[in-house]
Amino acid sequence: MHNTTQRIRIQIRFDDRFRRQVGEEGDSNPLTGMTIEVQGDYVLGSSESAVGDYMTGNLIGQFEALPGVIRDEKEVVEFFNGPMWLVFEPVDGDSVTISGCHTIGGVRDPSQRIFVDTSQVVTKQAWISELVRVTKDYVEKMCNLNPSLATHSDIQTLSKYAEQYERWELE
Repeated sequence: MHNTTQRIRIQIRFDDRFRRQVGEEGDSNPLTGMTIEVQGDYVLGSSESAVGDYMTGNLIGQFEALPGVIRDEKEVVEFFNGPMWLVFEPVDGDSVTISGCHTIGGVRDPSQRIFVDTSQVVTKQAWISELVRVTKDYVEKMCNLNPSLATHSDIQTLSKYAEQYERWELE
């Protein structure tokens, strides 16, 4: 059994730029930053900087990767503002290694990862719970800033994914 943790924190930047894009411009897929912290170590971003992406699309991509993660398959989510990839690699039936990779070589082969690439083993349950939490928070902030986005198809898709996985448990 691997040493796994459940202390995971995904953070999305809800700054002035985000508020302008969503509230004033009505953007359903704002370009903003994300960090992922596990056990006090950043797998994605840092305390000073976040990795940018069109966040609605990124979160949908992370949910679309979950069936493979659950089946113990390697999954990759690419970030627009990179090069940066979030890589999910199976560990055992309960856990997954999450890695932030800066090169395509590191994505394809863990032995090719460079010194800035970081990895942490987490339980699938903890990862899914945190992804659901941050997604619900994201959708709520989007809709509070611009209520018309509640009917946008991508925002509805995110809400459905969050609802679908909210009560997921490893079988």
